[in-house]
Amino acid sequence: MVSKQSDSEQKNGTRARLLGSGLELLVARGYLGATARDIARAAGVTEVTMYRHFRSKDELFVEAFSSYKEAVLALIPEPSGDVQRDLRVLVDNFYEFLSALPVQGVQMMSELRRHSELGKVQVELMETAMNQRLSDLFRYYQETGELLTEDLDHVRIAFLGPIYFYASRDDKDPHTRLPSDVYVERFLRGYSNTSA
Repeated sequence: MVSKQSDSEQKNGTRARLLGSGLELLVARGYLGATARDIARAAGVTEVTMYRHFRSKDELFVEAFSSYKEAVLALIPEPSGDVQRDLRVLVDNFYEFLSALPVQGVQMMSELRRHSELGKVQVELMETAMNQRLSDLFRYYQETGELLTEDLDHVRIAFLGPIYFYASRDDKDPHTRLPSDVYVERFLRGYSNTSA
């Protein structure tokens, strides 16, 4: 019985290494540059072993991206009733997450969308879920009267645009970005219902 648990743990460990290597290579080299051979080698296994866990490189990328998707959705806080606090948390979470990615990581979604039908579906599902969670957060504060009742797409773009710009830069020096309290204060100057 112990050996079966060890086999199961070993299989899970191999699978996790393959997913990690796949995501890392997808980010670093793009979809076409991340070969099955390189993914297997980076995970310390053979290609045959990789194909025992995943039917294709595409399937591996989609599963690896799913964990990325969950991490992105976890960046968006539930409304606490304190709009400034929630928006600061959102800014800090996005900065931290995006700063840890190389520039190619920000481009990973377009790579999946362009080269993988399964990936395209997953990217669209993630974008839809992320937009919904962000809209829910902003709508909550619109309904409490703290934010202007502007179109939610415009509010999301206005809020996240500078963060994405920062994330797309090669130089992600923390000193080149606005502190979250200043970022939120400037956003609220335009969108707070009480700023007039």
